[in-house]
Amino acid sequence: MSKLKAVLAAFVVVTVAVTLLYTLAPRPTADAPQPTEATGLVMRGYDDGNVTWETQAGRGQIDSAAGQLTGVVLRVFDGASTLEVSADQLAQEAGSVTLTGDVRAETKEGLRISSERMTWREDERALESAATLLTLRGDELRADGLTYNARIQHGTLVGVRATLAREKPLSVSSDEGEITREEIRLLGNVRMTSEDETLRPDALEATASGPGLAMTADSLVLSPDGLTARGNVSIDIQFAPQGEDDGA
Repeated sequence: MSKLKAVLAAFVVVTVAVTLLYTLAPRPTADAPQPTEATGLVMRGYDDGNVTWETQAGRGQIDSAAGQLTGVVLRVFDGASTLEVSADQLAQEAGSVTLTGDVRAETKEGLRISSERMTWREDERALESAATLLTLRGDELRADGLTYNARIQHGTLVGVRATLAREKPLSVSSDEGEITREEIRLLGNVRMTSEDETLRPDALEATASGPGLAMTADSLVLSPDGLTARGNVSIDIQFAPQGEDDGA
């Protein structure tokens, strides 16, 4: 074999070997796309060209499927009504938003909702939380669970314990509750106690000279007009002991 043929054969062998090594060698794995970091974020959601929600955040990371935000204010719009929620942090997943850390919500009608954790479900237009404090017109209600439908501005409660702002506060408990724009309804095993001397549930009136009263009923409605008790209403009056008559 001539030197020229030997050189060409060696060149072909080397070329084939290099090509095979390049083809068969493991390729470096492409880095997964990282979420975008930003400050002063404003995000909006639309339905038929109308803004249905808006989120403002001091800082966060977002991508196409999820996000982590801090210093958050979430506003939900339904016609003339607005639900505004603030929180330390927001985590977004498909179809839901979870807010944590000093979460506070307020409706245009003045209902305030506080919790350490709430979940907003966009499809249902619902705000959910476990242990919750609600304040409306000075009345405070603590509930073991809350679901608030922003579309119809209606909330349902479980395990309610309330302090009603009156001249002398009333303490109330019930199994369940409902919240609308006009009133609060407490339902199921309603119990109310008061240190006041006069208690007026609906048309009933009881007056005592003693230190307190207790009432049970099937339901109790709290509205700007006052309190209305319905269904199996029972009132217990505790009279103070009377002093002896010196002339007896």
